[in-house]
Amino acid sequence: MTTQRTITVLGATGRTGRRLTDTLLGRGWKVRRVARTARPHPHPAATTHTGDLTDTDFLTTAFTGVDAAYVLVPFDPTAPDVRAHMDDIGSSITDALRRARVPRAVALSSLGAELEHGTGFLTALHAQEQRLTALETDLVLLRPGYFFDNLDPVLPHLRHIGALQDSIAPDVPLPMVAAGDVGAAAAAAVEELEHQGTTIREIRTAVDLTLTDLAAAVGRAQGIGHLPYQQLPDEETMTQLLQVGFSDDAARLQVEMHHAFSAGRVAATGDDPRAPTTVDDYLASRA
Repeated sequence: MTTQRTITVLGATGRTGRRLTDTLLGRGWKVRRVARTARPHPHPAATTHTGDLTDTDFLTTAFTGVDAAYVLVPFDPTAPDVRAHMDDIGSSITDALRRARVPRAVALSSLGAELEHGTGFLTALHAQEQRLTALETDLVLLRPGYFFDNLDPVLPHLRHIGALQDSIAPDVPLPMVAAGDVGAAAAAAVEELEHQGTTIREIRTAVDLTLTDLAAAVGRAQGIGHLPYQQLPDEETMTQLLQVGFSDDAARLQVEMHHAFSAGRVAATGDDPRAPTTVDDYLASRA
């Protein structure tokens, strides 16, 4: 009789963790869902654990006895010192994985995490990759591109605004991906339990897109016709971010990250299989 395997999933109610959870439950895994707040999952093999990711004792308990863990360091745009907050979470996760002796971890990172400086809050993911690779555990680092899902808050308003707006240069091709495909890739990585060592997997669609391309795709999907992309000055971007609740530090880091995008510094470097969901597929799912 095969023993049922167990995974702890951080951010289980989020965009990638939800897809990972549902996929592995469907494949016979037990899932310990970890989130700040969450309703119980209806599946009998899912348990829900709520707590603070900076609480190492809480995480150690959540990780103890599992076959694998899915981990991530969330970006809190309201934190007054974003890097310090992310480092606190990252250190707590790493210490708990070590204490619980988790044999395999899949970590959500990002394209650009190989760079130590000048990429905004991605530098915190660089530091977390360094912490995790020092563990004596099998490790898969997932490095997705720009999420199509970043469009979700603005999609209902674009017809009124008349343009897709951001501070990234309009003509720079960016690797992009749907968050659901990242969750599916995480599930596949978790199940490869025979793997040894550390692996990096980049996750992106077959075609990199500029934000001008992205705006055009949204215009087609919403029946707007031609929807332009408008690059905003840094000062205007900062003002808009502060108005929606970003701290000064978070707004500064967001703009710095966009500078790195515009300079072409955040780019794919590998040959991993491409994620299947195209931008048109994604936008059709939001119609």
